[in-house]
Amino acid sequence: MTLPAGKYSGIVKNPFQGEAFSKLGTFRGLLELRSPAEKGFILSEYGRVAGAYARDSDELYRGDEALNYFRHHGRELSGENQSSESEYILRSYSEQEFQEALEFCTEHDLITTSESSSEPAAAVSHDDAGLRSILKQPGVIAVMAFFEGFAVKSFGNADFEQVAAIAEDFLRAGKRISTDLNMGGLTQILLESQNRKCIIAPYGDLNICLVTTAEANLGMLRLALNRIQTELK
Repeated sequence: MTLPAGKYSGIVKNPFQGEAFSKLGTFRGLLELRSPAEKGFILSEYGRVAGAYARDSDELYRGDEALNYFRHHGRELSGENQSSESEYILRSYSEQEFQEALEFCTEHDLITTSESSSEPAAAVSHDDAGLRSILKQPGVIAVMAFFEGFAVKSFGNADFEQVAAIAEDFLRAGKRISTDLNMGGLTQILLESQNRKCIIAPYGDLNICLVTTAEANLGMLRLALNRIQTELK
């Protein structure tokens, strides 16, 4: 028996830095460590760690020992090693795939007894009302909240799976440009084509991306975004 491949859902550099793991409260699947010197994975269900495995050049870790290894690894990355080549590939699971992965972890003694890696999924629940209020604005087709290149939550008709990572890079580039041009803090980025408009903006501890029709009133949307951004401060 092997682990299900799942569906690629993005990359996280360090899920154990600060409250990063709690932002994955809507994620069910595998966080696969990719590193030149280390291998391993974390099986997570909506903020709760169900299983873990880690291996470095010296030792192999299972279950709680592996989870402690990942936490220690995360603290190291939060320090002087920010440029580390380590990264976690997110692979989302269906309910059946998660059960298969759980059976795999049970069979190989990888089950963890820890209740959760940090605070549970409630950490992202406050975003629902704001996202839904944006979705109700005239012309809005879809809206997504994202974090570290991963779509945390989305509503509407759009495939955000591959967009989140690009939007993250776009937002960071925009912040650098606004700083270099002495424009002050970045509030929103607008991407416009003949058929659609896209707005990317900071959203509390997360970021937001919304897609609209070409006829959508940008002034009204900016006001709505400013309102929920202010509420989250």
